Amino acid sequence: NTDQRPAKDVIVACAAATSSEGYDRPSLALDQHRFLRELTLAKPPKPLVVLVIAPGAVLTDWAARADAVLLMFLAGQAAGEAWADVLLGDTSPSGKLPLTLPESESDVQPPCEAAECECVEGLAVGWR
Repeated sequence: NTDQRPAKDVIVACAAATSSEGYDRPSLALDQHRFLRELTLAKPPKPLVVLVIAPGAVLTDWAARADAVLLMFLAGQAAGEAWADVLLGDTSPSGKLPLTLPESESDVQPPCEAAECECVEGLAVGWR
């Protein structure tokens, strides 16, 4: 029941990474990466919650300056209802990330377009 919850003013910023079948993303940046960097550097006057929808890893150099970051992987047509459930406290935003979220492109091995690729990251893959 939302009537019993205390009111809280927050800024909610939404971001996503465009993706589709048969299309490679040109980088790990979100489509709104520059906006998020500028917004978090500006130190907003109210708590900042960033909602992200992504197909996989995205750059997170701005995330430490946000008050909360929620990541959803390609939720489909129910994404809006799912976000509302989390933001209103009806559902706990729980789960474990199946991947590493790098701060910069240099934190991950660059894409390999050759037929054979050398994997040199050793144990530095996954959680860091």
